[in-house]
Amino acid sequence: MRLLAFVLEEVLDIAIDCEMHSDWIQVCSSWPEQWPEGGLKYTDIRRSIETLPFKPTEEFFVGSKSAWLPWSAFDEDTYHRQVMAQKRFRWLYFLPRVLLLIPALAMLILVVAVCLLLMVINCIFRCTCTDTERSNSWKEIRHTF
Repeated sequence: MRLLAFVLEEVLDIAIDCEMHSDWIQVCSSWPEQWPEGGLKYTDIRRSIETLPFKPTEEFFVGSKSAWLPWSAFDEDTYHRQVMAQKRFRWLYFLPRVLLLIPALAMLILVVAVCLLLMVINCIFRCTCTDTERSNSWKEIRHTF
C-alpha cells in the first residue's frame, strides 16, 4: 500500500509540475492589450491575477528543468520555456484513479462473493427448515443470556 501511495503522489506531483510550468510561462509572457471576447477561460491562470497591481515580468521565470529550487542547480541554457500541451500531462491526473480502481474492484468482488455465499446458504436452509424451526432458531439467536 505504501508503494501505491508513493506512486500516486509522484504521478500527481509530476502532473502538477507540468501544469505549473505552463502557467508560469503564461503569466511571465507579454499580456495582450485586449482579451478575446468573452474574457479568459476559467482555467487560465492569468484570470486570477489579472486584478493584482504587480505582475511578474518575463525575466522572473527562467524556465524549468527537473526541480523547483530557490537557485539554479543546472546551467541556465538547459532550461526551457516551451509550453507543454495539456494532452501530454492531463492523463496523469486519471492514472491514480485507475490505480485506485484495481483494489476497489478487488474489494467489491470479495464483498459480492461473500454476500452471494450467504444468500445461497440462506436459500439452502430455508428450503430444509420448516417455518416453526426457523422461527425457533430466530428466537434462539435473539435471546440474550
